[in-house]
This record gives sequence, structure tokens and C-alpha cells, in this order.
Amino acid sequence: MTAAAGPLAVFEGPARIVDGDTLYIGTEKVRLYAVDAPEKTQACTNSRGESYMCGQVALQALKERVGTRPVHCEVKSKDQYGRNVAACSIMDGRLSEDMGSWLVANGHAVAYKQFGKDYIVMEEKAHAMKKGVWQLQCGGPLIKGNINSKGQKIYHTTASGSYARVEIDGKAGERYFCTEAEAQAAGWRAALK
Repeated sequence: MTAAAGPLAVFEGPARIVDGDTLYIGTEKVRLYAVDAPEKTQACTNSRGESYMCGQVALQALKERVGTRPVHCEVKSKDQYGRNVAACSIMDGRLSEDMGSWLVANGHAVAYKQFGKDYIVMEEKAHAMKKGVWQLQCGGPLIKGNINSKGQKIYHTTASGSYARVEIDGKAGERYFCTEAEAQAAGWRAALK
């Protein structure tokens, strides 16, 4: 990603939420800045050890929070796929609410520290309160365990070059881990890059 001094573009209007950190305003696809929400098909483990579809929970929560109100997005950069990466707010008259702040504070997403420090304090509070994805007590960002086309089980940390584009499909046996040791003990290997 490349950063810019001011917004590269501004989009405002009704939003179509497609997952916990991605939306469309008109034909413009927007990835929320500095947050990472579970993928739509991702399962997480709650405090009782039960699996739940946290990706669907994040998607539905954001859809309900936005409702029919307009969204204002200021594009900060473009990612490697050419998507707009933007800080977005839900508009309500003269008031606005930062979508990333709300998602992270409620445990529907984690702070994507590699790209911004804006939501770290909110993540720490959500973690301490065991909200959302933090019901499973991890000490840091979730490690993504995916299965490639050859059937190899590979885990990705936030330091992995492919972390941002890896999507977890719980139905396909993919999952999150709290630590690399946990991933390795479950038979997964580290990503090569």
C-alpha cells in the first residue's frame, strides 16, 4: 500500500456491505482502512468452546449498524489489487461514526496494525472485555490457517506477505490460531513468504 497526504478520493452515499470490512458505494469497492474482519465463511470459537460463524456475525452487525444511512469514505491508498482502502464513517445528520472504530471496539474486527495504529487502543479494550472474536483468548492478532489447492495446510501471520488476501473458509476446514505453536501442533506449516 502507498500512503497519501490527503484523501486520494472521497465517496459518499448509500453503502452495500459485502463483508465485515468491505463495502461498495455505487460501483466503487472500498476496503476499510486498518481493520481486518473475519471472512464471511469463517468460523470462530466462543468462550464456551463452541464454533460460531463470526464472519457472518461481523457482516450482519455492520449491515445493521449502517442501515440505510449514507456512508462517507476518504480513500487513503490503493492496495495491491487496486481496491480503495479508506477510512469510512456512517453519517447521521451532522454526526458521524467511524466504521473501523465501531467494528474493532465491538470485537467484530481486529486492528490491522501493519497498516495503521488508529484502532489499537479499541482492540485492547475489546480483547480485555472478551468481545466478539476475542472470546477465544489470543494474545495478539489471529493467525490464518488456510488449505491451498494442493491440500497443504499453511498458516499466515500478519508478517506474511499474503496475510491480507488470505480468506478463511471454515466449511473447508480452514481456521484461525492464536499462536504459531498451536498451528504447528495442529499440523500446519508456516507460509514461505
